[in-house]
Amino acid sequence: MDRKKLIFLIVGVLIVAGAASIFYFYKMNPSALNAAGGDDSHETEDFFARIDARETGLLAAKDGSPKVIREVRTLHVTPTAGEPIVFKDCLDCGPEKDVEHYLADRFTDPAAVLVYRQFYESDDYVLVTADGSQHEIPSYPVFSPDKQSFVAVSAAEAFNWNGVEVWEKEGTKFQRKLRYEPKGSELYRFTKWDGNDKILLEYSHYQDPDSGKAVCQEAQIVRHGHTWTMESLNKFKDDFCPYTEDWIPEALRRYGKDARGDGSNN
Repeated sequence: MDRKKLIFLIVGVLIVAGAASIFYFYKMNPSALNAAGGDDSHETEDFFARIDARETGLLAAKDGSPKVIREVRTLHVTPTAGEPIVFKDCLDCGPEKDVEHYLADRFTDPAAVLVYRQFYESDDYVLVTADGSQHEIPSYPVFSPDKQSFVAVSAAEAFNWNGVEVWEKEGTKFQRKLRYEPKGSELYRFTKWDGNDKILLEYSHYQDPDSGKAVCQEAQIVRHGHTWTMESLNKFKDDFCPYTEDWIPEALRRYGKDARGDGSNN
């Protein structure tokens, strides 16, 4: 190999190595990319800044059960009886084991705390009731008026599970009664509870894939006896449903506090 080709080879290797180093640095330091003007990290950095501040406020309030304390990278949740439940972070553990935990919310009826889990690419929640029962759920729980049921709506185009779950209280625990996963790419959003036996929703999909016509269709989940059933309604609006998470507390909205989730307040 002549000297000129050798120089080009060395320069190429240095460029690739430098690019890889920059990518790794900003991956591990998203706030640095945000400060440098990178738009891609803004939502992620803002979300974790908000959830961290929310946890600080929740930990400062000592009332409520179960009790929660943080020790560096570990959350200790102490139920009314039994041993504390430990949620320990694992950073730089690889795609299959990476996880961070945050205290995301506290409920008084039912007495419970909500722990947010951030994995390598996905996230979910764990609802821990006062007796120490743990319920792994895909999204934020919205309780029925009588507090005996909750719905969790997860609208995910990638990484997270996409669908709707309904849970009912049995004794001191909740049991999952419905796990509905769309067959296609429909994205559901929660509208409201209509009493204790009906959940109103809407979902985005293509009414006519060939023409590319997108619609926002209404749906509902209804309890018939001991069974919850998903039902599509013959009510449509043109275009996709607005991508909002307005049934979730602002600090926990993955795509920002504003209604549209695009950084705009308009």
